[in-house]
Amino acid sequence: MSLPTLYQLALSAIMCTVIFTGNVLAPRAATAATYYVATNGSNANAGTESEPFGTIDQGIRALRAGDTLYIRAGTYAQPIGYPSSVIQIPSGTSWSHPVTIAGFPGETVIIQSIEIVDGYGTSYVIFDNLTLENRLYIVVAIRMTSGL
Repeated sequence: MSLPTLYQLALSAIMCTVIFTGNVLAPRAATAATYYVATNGSNANAGTESEPFGTIDQGIRALRAGDTLYIRAGTYAQPIGYPSSVIQIPSGTSWSHPVTIAGFPGETVIIQSIEIVDGYGTSYVIFDNLTLENRLYIVVAIRMTSGL
């Protein structure tokens, strides 16, 4: 076998290795999803802006770290959270990848009943642009990680 042929084989082997392992070894950026809820939506929908969910609870069920749930204008009378509906708000992984639950920018969102019991270790959650009325029940468990 000639020297140029040996170099071609070696180069081909290296290129194949890079191509096949590149997809496995290269880190991929996680893409955060954005979901929507509207008073005229349906829980059978995909939760997109054009096909929003019908309840906030359904939107919360779809959330993962880094995701955002936008709630469109309106008054939401359905109870949200524990114990009315046993749904745990998922945690973000850091303040760079929080879970965000927010009123749609420029719109007024009124939530009439929310119960948040954070004994489950939920963290890195942002609530923004929401008006909370009537029944507001929030219990936050604080865990100390070092002695005082």
